[in-house]
Amino acid sequence: MMAILGILQLVLLTAPSVAQTTAFSYQGQLNNAGTPANGNFEMEFKLFDTVTDGNQIGDVVTIGSLPVINGHFTASLDFGSYSFDDVNPRFLEISVRPAGSQDPFVILLPRQPVRSTPFAIQARKAAVADVANNALQLGGIDASEYVTTTSAGNAFIRNGTTMQDNAGFHVVGDGIIRGRAGVGIVPNPGYQFEVQGRTRFLLSQGLIDFGSPNTENGISLSDFGNSRSDIRFNGSRLGLFAGTGTGVPIGGLSIDTAGTVSTTANLGVGTPSPLTRLSINGGPLWTNAQWKASMNLENGAAIGWTPNASGQRYGIGQSSGGLFFFRTNSDFGSIGTSANYSLAITDSGNVVQARENSGLVKAMIYVNSDGTIARCYNGITHQNTGTCGFTTQRNIGSWWIDLGFQIDNRFWSVTPGIGVSNIAAQAHSVGPNILAVKLYLTDVPNNTGENVFRNFMLIVY
Repeated sequence: MMAILGILQLVLLTAPSVAQTTAFSYQGQLNNAGTPANGNFEMEFKLFDTVTDGNQIGDVVTIGSLPVINGHFTASLDFGSYSFDDVNPRFLEISVRPAGSQDPFVILLPRQPVRSTPFAIQARKAAVADVANNALQLGGIDASEYVTTTSAGNAFIRNGTTMQDNAGFHVVGDGIIRGRAGVGIVPNPGYQFEVQGRTRFLLSQGLIDFGSPNTENGISLSDFGNSRSDIRFNGSRLGLFAGTGTGVPIGGLSIDTAGTVSTTANLGVGTPSPLTRLSINGGPLWTNAQWKASMNLENGAAIGWTPNASGQRYGIGQSSGGLFFFRTNSDFGSIGTSANYSLAITDSGNVVQARENSGLVKAMIYVNSDGTIARCYNGITHQNTGTCGFTTQRNIGSWWIDLGFQIDNRFWSVTPGIGVSNIAAQAHSVGPNILAVKLYLTDVPNNTGENVFRNFMLIVY
């Protein structure tokens, strides 16, 4: 029913001096049953890469009402900016029906080839600029000044995934690397930046050197020759060393893989000038005596010494009550033998020593004239309250004092009490644990005076 005669003209809408758009004018002629058509028609324009079948290029351009006069019409078409971005041919397919009709579109065959206009031919020549080798087509700069892979060789920095040897670069200005970077190594997965080999950072007052100080892995910090500090790890020990000059420092602190801390010099806590292997200074004030609590041990902890020539180890420890000075044959970490308490300070402040050992008083007792115990100390209770475990009994002309422990192998001393005159006292054992104390008048010749019962003091060593 309808036929197309062909493309009459393809013209760009803009002049060369004005910025061009992607739209162009298409002029055609439409006949209806061999007679030039008149009226308004709805047309669809599609662009293909072959005369039949093939792939559609760009968008569909639809014009709802296009006037046709004596068979002639002009349409403005725009298939997008990338529809003519190569040198391959393009073919225009046109479908038409009367404006406002619901009838199907009639496809006008064959598809019409899109021809070049004079300015388009000139634009196509621009592709030659990709391989231009004269100064005018290179923007006025001589072609010899452009860097190529042939002229630069391996010194040319290229974008690639493999290592490029003997290539250097110098960058002035700020820069951002969007991705991972490596110096001397391709960065391993999970690392944004990785360096292989010795690395140095220069500071305003010194330098930081990452490498292998003293053949170990670590870091050296230097202030340009006056002093040097190292952090080194040899696989089993982490060390912090410091010294003067540029040589390898040997004085410092180290921690092995078991957590043992050691030092080759004095260690100070709270003091920059330790005078001994361990010096501690400072701490919170403790009690109204203004002591500084510089160190503390938890309950159940002890301080110990290594064995002496006789194999004894001494220690000081505190647990649930009292402070104990003890000796033992057990090595540290062993519980094979007991702790023999040589001396103890009770929570009430009494100093106690085992009765079988010499040194401190083993018992003290002050007895009133009626036999009651006024004061006491130590004894079998190691206290100074109550009777301390002592008992008294009047027997004929003397007081029998049962101390509760063996005293016939010890020294003792008995004296009349305070405020007593012209009276003497003596004591003798009448059993393993019992002393008989007798008081008599001193102004009777030959100590034959009658016995008296007065207050007295007994001390056992």
